Amino acid sequence: MVTHRRKKASRMRGGTTHGCGSKKKARGAGNRGGRGMTGRGKKSDHRKMEYINKGIFLGSKGFTMHGATKNLRALNIQDIQSHLESWVKEGKAEKKEGMYILDAARVGIQKILGTGSVRVKLRITAQECSEKAAEKIKKAGGDVVLPQE
Repeated sequence: MVTHRRKKASRMRGGTTHGCGSKKKARGAGNRGGRGMTGRGKKSDHRKMEYINKGIFLGSKGFTMHGATKNLRALNIQDIQSHLESWVKEGKAEKKEGMYILDAARVGIQKILGTGSVRVKLRITAQECSEKAAEKIKKAGGDVVLPQE
């Protein structure tokens, strides 16, 4: 049977050392392994699974550089080509006179990248497009429509 005890803070109230012996022994955060989450399985696997299962994140969370990069939803030409038929069936793209007409915003793309080869004529309206992708699309007989700035 488990015995229920009061917390040491309330039991030892009035006692100067709270059961730690000399005052010098329990002076800083080193007495409890560090401040915050230190010593909780960051350096070894001690009790790590206990925290992972509870969803407690151990370790550095990093930092964010504001204004340094844009997080655009981008897709390569080869991926666009592989999805074209399904987008036409869903009504997100059109096929007119052998040319596929795609509004990238309708399929959740902001930027077109140039990996892959173009085998069909494409007319793509997109927020951004890499030079390599635009060159390949134009070479295949299509064109890229970008917003005027």
